[in-house]
Amino acid sequence: MKFVFSLVFRVNWFHAVSFLFLLWLGLIFWGLGTTAPSGWGTIVYSLLVAIFIICITNFADMYSDRFEDRTHRQSNPMATGEFKIGTAKRIFIAENIIGVLLVVSLFWVTRNYPLILALVAGWVGGLIYSLPPFRLKARRIIGPLEFGLCCAIIPLVGWLVVKPVDTFIAAFALIFFVGGSGIGITTKLRRTAEDFSFGLISGSNVFNLKTTDFGLRVKTAVILEAILVLGAICLIPVFGFLGTFNQVLVIFLVSFVLPLVLAGFALRGKDPISNLKKAQISFILICATLPAISVATFISSIVHIG
Repeated sequence: MKFVFSLVFRVNWFHAVSFLFLLWLGLIFWGLGTTAPSGWGTIVYSLLVAIFIICITNFADMYSDRFEDRTHRQSNPMATGEFKIGTAKRIFIAENIIGVLLVVSLFWVTRNYPLILALVAGWVGGLIYSLPPFRLKARRIIGPLEFGLCCAIIPLVGWLVVKPVDTFIAAFALIFFVGGSGIGITTKLRRTAEDFSFGLISGSNVFNLKTTDFGLRVKTAVILEAILVLGAICLIPVFGFLGTFNQVLVIFLVSFVLPLVLAGFALRGKDPISNLKKAQISFILICATLPAISVATFISSIVHIG
């Protein structure tokens, strides 16, 4: 039982499940409005399958990082030896087999081609992001863009459960892509800070250091990160002005997300790399924008319906 608990809650990033459900339910409520859904059983099953697919990709990411995490993150049970590599491989194979069966069963129940395509695209995208021979996360420029693309698929899945693609969800996905690409750079800056702290890289001017697994200098990476993350936030009122988002959604999204981003950038200040603790807190604040969007979307949908 302890093994199963650890598997779900530590390896599979279970703490994020609640935020994913809030995001998807919020989008479903926005999509349906006051229209009653045809069946909540099918909706819940679709979301559970999507959660399982995300768990598979997260497991693959932790598996691929097991060597680096022996130095960087002792919370990875595959790095600490709590899970043996052979056991992890068997779990990963079993997860993918179960995932195939779940997706096939979901297709049989829903006949929802766009939803299945989005799930498979996210599944494949998550695997090639982490695992060799592709391991796009370690490739220059491509890594953050692939991360942003996978982020963009997440809201799309929730929407496709009840409605086809339209301008609303296309705008939402674009925000996730742009902001997710920025957060993808944030992960590279965190890894660079860890490498610097553990003596794996060194230099008198941290801004001139090459960003780990990104290739660009830290100064350039910080600028690109700010442009993309703040650019995603700026898109929210733009879509409000165009009539794609209504005022309620714009207010909730901006008010929930902007303070976190500004706090993250302010904390980093003029020392983005050499102070590991500040770098990690800044990373947490900026990445917390995704759960914040989830909560904002859910609450705004309730206000909108009410």
